Amino acid sequence: MVCTTPMRWDEIIKRIENKENVKGAEIGVMAGEMSEYLLMQPNVNEYWCIDIWKYDQDYANTSRNITRFSAQYHKKNFTTFLKMAANYPRNLRIFTGTSDEAIKIIPDNYLDFVFIDGNHSYKYIKKDIMIWLPKIKLDGFISGHDYNNQKRFGVKKAVNEFFPNNHELGENMTWFVTRP
Repeated sequence: MVCTTPMRWDEIIKRIENKENVKGAEIGVMAGEMSEYLLMQPNVNEYWCIDIWKYDQDYANTSRNITRFSAQYHKKNFTTFLKMAANYPRNLRIFTGTSDEAIKIIPDNYLDFVFIDGNHSYKYIKKDIMIWLPKIKLDGFISGHDYNNQKRFGVKKAVNEFFPNNHELGENMTWFVTRP
């Protein structure tokens, strides 16, 4: 059976398909399903996968399904991710840590896009938007997942507050903003 439902990576691919030497970052990677689809694109020259891949009490406290984010869950995701990552040594960059730490090694105006899919609480989404926006080139975009997901309660509020009139919604609960 072939899945015909548009996925979040399809939304990114259609926005980068006419660009060359694309550099992107994904905040919150889990097992790397989206990462793999983007790494398969011939024009993606550099792709940063940023995740803590470990249990975090603060993150668990913001989730409605705390057991889903256990240490064992993160270990399994990281193992799956590393198996996939071995296929992309040329263009994959892995950062194991928080997004606050990762921004210290990526220059401003460097990335064509950033996709935020880490901690979905209002506080973290708003912070991620704020700290990653300067890392994006002027013709690039910032985006994320779970905009209309009622279980991911902070995304919509943070996006609407930060970009009240200029965000675009895509398939699969994605949101996009061209860097102002």
